[in-house]
Amino acid sequence: MTPPRFVTLPEMRRAAHARLPRDVWNFGAGGAETETTRRRNRRSLDRLAIAQNILVDVRQIDLRTSLLGVPLSWPVAVAPMGGLVLFHPEGDVEMARGCGLADTLQFLSGATGWSVEDVAKAGTGPKMFQLYHHGDRGWVGDLLARVDACGGYHSVCLTVDVQVIGRRERDIVNRYDPREAMKIAPNPRGPDSTYQARLTWDDVAWLQKTTKLPVGIKGIMTVRDARRAV
Repeated sequence: MTPPRFVTLPEMRRAAHARLPRDVWNFGAGGAETETTRRRNRRSLDRLAIAQNILVDVRQIDLRTSLLGVPLSWPVAVAPMGGLVLFHPEGDVEMARGCGLADTLQFLSGATGWSVEDVAKAGTGPKMFQLYHHGDRGWVGDLLARVDACGGYHSVCLTVDVQVIGRRERDIVNRYDPREAMKIAPNPRGPDSTYQARLTWDDVAWLQKTTKLPVGIKGIMTVRDARRAV
C-alpha cells in the first residue's frame, strides 16, 4: 500500500511554499496591515487546551455535530477565502468538490472567482454564502436572488469588518496586487468595493427582507454589537 503523501499540516505548508510563486505564497500566508491580528490569533489558538474526561470508553467515537443548524459528520468547516484561483486553476469550484468529498461545510467567499451557481453545482456538501456588499442594493438584491435560487446555500453572512479594502503591507513591499492577479478568474467582482463604507444596521434589516435565507453577520468584535445582532 502506497503511504499518503501528506499526513501533517506542516508537510502541506512546506510543499505549498516550495511549489507556489513567491507572491502567491505570501498572499496566502500573510494578513492585513502588519499582520498583528494574524499573530494574535495564532497565540490565542495556541493557548487553548482540551480538558480530557478520563476513564471513558473511547473505542467508538462519534464526531457528528451541527453548525448553525447544519448537520456535519465532523467538526470542521472551510472558512471563506478569496483568491483561490491563485492556488488552483478551478479555485472555488475545486474547493466545493473537496468539501463534498470531505462531507463538510463550505463558506463561499463573496470574492469568489466563480459564479454562485457553478460552485453550488460542483460539490455535494452544505454551503453558506459570505456576502461583500460591493454594490448598491439593486446589485446585491440580484445576487441574493441567484443564491436563493441555487438551493445549495443554507444562509447568507454579511461581512461588516471590511469597510475599506485592507492594506496588506507584505504585498505592498513585494509590489504585488492580488486583486489584479485574481482577474484571471471568470466571475466578475462587484461593481463598487467602496459601498461597504456606508453600511448600517438598516442594511442588515433590508437583507433580512430581501433573502429567504437566514442572515448572519461576520466581523462582530464587541459585546454590544453581538447583542444588537441577536
